[in-house]
Formats: sequence, structure tokens, C-alpha cells
Amino acid sequence: MEKTRYRRSRSIDLPSDFAELEEMFNKAFELLDVFESSARLEMLLTMYREPCNKSHLRRLVNPKLVYENLAMLQERSLIEELSDGRFDLTEMGKRILRQYMQFLENLRKTMWEV
Repeated sequence: MEKTRYRRSRSIDLPSDFAELEEMFNKAFELLDVFESSARLEMLLTMYREPCNKSHLRRLVNPKLVYENLAMLQERSLIEELSDGRFDLTEMGKRILRQYMQFLENLRKTMWEV
């Protein structure tokens, strides 16, 4: 029996009017901008492994970038500062990072299939 190459299509709950749909896409594109920076991505991946402090992050990326990126990531509720001064991903941050990594993996597989 031949295995089908088509994935099951999922139902997507799209907003009923165009303005809501446009806003949804704008928010998604803003979120993708977070992953555009290699410094931010390195910081997020490090926090995905375990919470870390600023000094650890400064060893990974340019120290100037650490402070502005920490603020931006906190504003978007992707990370939080813990009571001991370390930074960790929020639950939403973990979920979005996992989905982003899955998206990249799916894209990689698709590119190799072409």
C-alpha cells in the first residue's frame, strides 16, 4: 500500500472580517522579527536549556545587545526575570520557540523534498 504524501489539512479559525485577519498577520510578523536577530535567538535558545543571568548572556553575545534585547523580549512576554536575577522563558516563550523550531524543521524538510 502506497503511503500518501499529503498531510491532513487542519481547520484554521480565521477571523471573519479582513481587519481582524490583517491584525493577526501583523502580530505574527512582529513576532517573527524577534527571531530575525541571531543575538536574540542565541539568548532564547540558552534560556530554553536553563535560566541564565546577564553575565552568562554577555559572554554569548555583544554586551550592548544583551540589555536592549532583554527589555524587548520581556515587553513581548517571551521571557521573565526570576527572583534570583536570572532570566527564563515564559510558558508562552517556550511554546513559541518550539513552534518556530518546528517551522524551520518543516521548511528544511520541504526544501530537501523539492
